[in-house]
Amino acid sequence: MIIQYEDYSKLIQKGAWKFYKQYGRAIRRDFQEFEAIGNLAFCKARTHYNANISAFSTYLTRWVHCEMIQFVRREIRHCYTVDMDGIPERIDLVGDSLRFVEFKCGLTDDGAHVVDLATHKNGRLFKKSVAESLVQNGWQRRRIKNAMAEVKRALAIV
Repeated sequence: MIIQYEDYSKLIQKGAWKFYKQYGRAIRRDFQEFEAIGNLAFCKARTHYNANISAFSTYLTRWVHCEMIQFVRREIRHCYTVDMDGIPERIDLVGDSLRFVEFKCGLTDDGAHVVDLATHKNGRLFKKSVAESLVQNGWQRRRIKNAMAEVKRALAIV
């Protein structure tokens, strides 16, 4: 059996469109990128296909689905970079510890947690990969953005 791309291009486009509608805006990718992932899935499916197991269209659908999921997960991971431009590289918050406590008391729990993560032992706020640590702790992107915005506002006052 000869497997030709033209016979399955609509199936690939359908799978790409499904994922594009669901995730395209969230990960800021256009339909052509999803279609390209579908085409790569076609190549992989064609290479690994065994006619004794199932019909090629069923096998291809599974490959397209799996490749799209991997693509979306990979892109979502890269979307979790949070803008920390408003936070300077280093700020001396502690001339005395009372000033630092007052600074933290003005923040919500999330803002205080961000400051705790970014605060070095000697009381200096360092610009680190705080967002990555928060993502690993299960924080959603919106929660991270709100906490970072709160810290930026508080730093503008200090």
